[in-house]
Amino acid sequence: MSALKNSPQVTEKLGSQITLDNSNYSKSARSTAKTIDMLISGGFQWYNMVSPNTKGEVVGVGETKKNENSFINPMSAESFVALKMYIAKGLNPRYAYTLERGAKSLTESQKTMKAVLNRNVSGRLSDYKKQLVNRANMLSGSNGKQSKKTFKESLVFNNNKLIAKLKGMEDATLDIDKVIVLLGQINKVVETKVSIKH
Repeated sequence: MSALKNSPQVTEKLGSQITLDNSNYSKSARSTAKTIDMLISGGFQWYNMVSPNTKGEVVGVGETKKNENSFINPMSAESFVALKMYIAKGLNPRYAYTLERGAKSLTESQKTMKAVLNRNVSGRLSDYKKQLVNRANMLSGSNGKQSKKTFKESLVFNNNKLIAKLKGMEDATLDIDKVIVLLGQINKVVETKVSIKH
């Protein structure tokens, strides 16, 4: 797959900075700030820290909505894999290669290290995403703070996440369809404004 038009690319210089930022001896705020500066100057946005396979639509800084017809991150898969590899090389240079290899070609200990490394890389991508959101908010004048969700918004958001997870799940001990319906009903109740008279 060729790089998408206007899609940010991970240059060698940026890749070296990302690897350095994630290495054990360089975990500092200054290093991360430099990485964020370089990501921004390279045209990266907060949504570029999300897998290119994630369906949805960007509706604001740090905000997305469901959309089965589009993807949140328009970046090429190659650029995203390169970004992950540079982070992995910083976090654990010895096992970074495992991210590019299939499970069948790995030993059990390599599979374990790959799983741990994948979680850590995802955590760093999340950290970068938060920093890019904060920076975008600062530039827009909202002091780098995201507005807090209300309890109702959080409840609906978390229920929707659960529904999405349940749809791909198989569990003989759980009536998944019934749970999905119940979560949907909770969302309807929460989103309906009810006035209570005393």
